[in-house]
Amino acid sequence: MPVGVPETEVFAAADRVLARGERPTVERVRLELGRGSPARVGQLLEVWWDALAKRLSGHASLPALPATVASAFAQIWEQAVAAGRTAAEQEVTAERAALAAVMQSLQKEAEQQVAALAQAQSEAADARAAAELAGQRLADLERLLAQQAQELADVRSQRDAAQARAAMHEAGVTELRAELAAQLTEAQAERAGWGAQIQALEDRAHREIDRARQELKATKLEAATATKAAQRREQALQQALDKAERTIATVEAKLSALAAKASTRPRSEAKKPTAARRKGGKARNT
Repeated sequence: MPVGVPETEVFAAADRVLARGERPTVERVRLELGRGSPARVGQLLEVWWDALAKRLSGHASLPALPATVASAFAQIWEQAVAAGRTAAEQEVTAERAALAAVMQSLQKEAEQQVAALAQAQSEAADARAAAELAGQRLADLERLLAQQAQELADVRSQRDAAQARAAMHEAGVTELRAELAAQLTEAQAERAGWGAQIQALEDRAHREIDRARQELKATKLEAATATKAAQRREQALQQALDKAERTIATVEAKLSALAAKASTRPRSEAKKPTAARRKGGKARNT
C-alpha cells in the first residue's frame, strides 16, 4: 500500500516556501506540492523543522561570524523554530480534530445504516409472515370452495333423480290412462248385455282414474317441491361460490400487493422515523 508523499518532496517544498520568505505551514506545503494528506505533511514538516534547526545551527557556528552575532542568531532561530513547531502542532491538532469529527460522523451514519438494515429485515420478515398467512387462508378457501362444489354436484344429482322419478310416475299414469281407456271402451261395447257389470266397471274405472289423478297430483307436487328445494339449494350454493371466489380474488390481490411491496421497497423507506414505522405496522395489522 502507498504510504503517502515522499519526505524528500515535502522537505523540498518547505524549502521553496521558506525561500519565498513565507513560514512553511501544512497548508502552504500541501499547496506547493499539489497533493498530500494533512497528517502526513504535518509529520514530515516537524522532521523538516528539526533538520532545519540543525542546519541553521551549523551555519550559525561558522568561524566567519562573531560569537555574539552567532549566538543571537541561534537564539532567534530557536525561537522561530519553536514558534513554527507550535503553529504546526496547532494545525495538526485542528486537522486531527476535524478528522475525528468526520470519523464520528461516519460512525454515526454507519450505525444508522445498520439500524435501517435491521428495520428493513424485520419488515421483510413481517411481509413474509403475512404472505404465508394469506397463502394458508387461500388454501382454506380453496378447500371450502371444493367442498361447496361437491355439495352443489350432490344437490344437482338429487334434483335430476327427483325429475327422473317424476317422469317415471307420469309415464305410469299415462300408461294407466291408456289401459283404463281400453277397458272403458271394451266395457262400453258390452254395455248392452252387461249393464250392471258395465256400470260397476265404469264406477271402478272412475275410482281408478280418480286415484290415478290423485297419485299423479301428489307425484307432481312431490316433484315440484323437490325441484324448488333443489333450485333454492343450488341458488344458495351458487351465491356461496360467488362469495368465495370474490374472497379468493381479494386475498390474491392483497398477497400480490404484499409481495410487490417487499420486493420493490426502496432502502430510503427503511430510514423513516419510528412513529411512521409504527403507523405502518398498525396498517398492516388492520
